Amino acid sequence: MRKKIAVILVGFWALAIGTGMVWMTDYSTRPGGKSVSPIELPLEFVKENDDGRPKLFLFLHPQCPCSRATLTELSRLVSKNTGLAEVRVFFYLPIDQQPQWAQTELWRLASEIPGVKPAAINESELHKFGAITSGQVLLYNSQNKLVFSGGITESRGHEGDNPGSNLIREYLNGERADFTETPVFGCILTTDE
Repeated sequence: MRKKIAVILVGFWALAIGTGMVWMTDYSTRPGGKSVSPIELPLEFVKENDDGRPKLFLFLHPQCPCSRATLTELSRLVSKNTGLAEVRVFFYLPIDQQPQWAQTELWRLASEIPGVKPAAINESELHKFGAITSGQVLLYNSQNKLVFSGGITESRGHEGDNPGSNLIREYLNGERADFTETPVFGCILTTDE
């Protein structure tokens, strides 16, 4: 009888482990919601002294642990393509929160990337860009037309070579001109999604 109980318990244990592994794999490889971003950069985000460089915008949730990998990939991308794009990192800040809520370790990491100044962005501004998942990257060309929409990690919280970073590098180096998108892996950006 004890052997039967032991076999049953081992079976349940193996089933629980297997289910957990399937859930974790699904979670890490399931992309966030697909954005519907404007094909032209909203005018209020075009600087008066626009220097004509492409504009790369990254949208992050300041509390999303997956976003650390996105910032690591952004840092690599910027260091290998110095000065080829204006890079802006926007952190979601709910209207009922103080600025410190967004100024997390991720904010500090973003501010350490050369040429990047993080900024807070509210929910209505996020909606103008159609950004709904932390890690959303939009690249607008020198004519302020959208050429890339997607993520720069291969999966949730995963650092390393990925299609998004490769495509952006190709755009910045004049090797690609057509619109392309990749999945975004991260947390939901706002509370209403």
